[in-house]
Amino acid sequence: MASLKKIMRIQKIINKETGEWLISMSNNVDIVNINPIEHYGNFLIVHNMTMSGVPFDELQGIKMPSENSKKKFIKATELWEKKLKEITDIPIPKNLIALLETTKKSEQLKLINGLEISATILLAFIFEAYSRYGFKFSEYRTEILPTGMNMKKMPFAAEIKEDGDLNLYGTSDLSQGQIKQAIKHRTVTIGKILERNDVWHCFLANYKSLNGEEIWLDKNQAHYHYISNSFGLTHEKLIEELKSKKYKLGNLPHIKLTKLDDLPE
Repeated sequence: MASLKKIMRIQKIINKETGEWLISMSNNVDIVNINPIEHYGNFLIVHNMTMSGVPFDELQGIKMPSENSKKKFIKATELWEKKLKEITDIPIPKNLIALLETTKKSEQLKLINGLEISATILLAFIFEAYSRYGFKFSEYRTEILPTGMNMKKMPFAAEIKEDGDLNLYGTSDLSQGQIKQAIKHRTVTIGKILERNDVWHCFLANYKSLNGEEIWLDKNQAHYHYISNSFGLTHEKLIEELKSKKYKLGNLPHIKLTKLDDLPE
């Protein structure tokens, strides 16, 4: 069984009041110039192993895996291979593929106009761009709290439940009201980038645009923004803007997001 500790950061966090716990699986740094198929597969394998009860110390690499855990690793790998086929079988709009075959901004704008995608289609496209066109994948996620809030004072994880109560994992000196305000008013930007040498395509969004809280087409509509190297921006400047509190990239074209949570089970 592979050393899962090397794949990603794995932590177990406990709610001391309720005894509830969660496993956090994340990368320590931005995802930069990687094989997206391998990355997504590693994540899902670890997720499936966690859900099937593989001990936490084995997931971390602290303890050698048992024979039972090795079997669960094999099962998780088989599930991933099945899911990979589901993803790669998804039809991808021709306009998306055509984006990879042109470096002219005017043509890219025409291809984007009226385009609709789902989370699954975007993932399938990212895989296709890598496997057939040689585009590696990067993802930058920036979270900035409201002015006056310090990230170091926040608990490791927090969740606002449907009834308005707060689930806390970890400790914090902040009041529940302060933590709720931080969650509600934080700025989270996500940039998904396909890159091959000096050519890149970026699909970016923030939580408001993903949740349909921004007005577009005269209504609240979930969407991504699109930008490429053909827009005259350097890769370095793009990353700088993605990491800022409010990126300034001009009036970017929109891509309608039809479903956010339709990834194959």
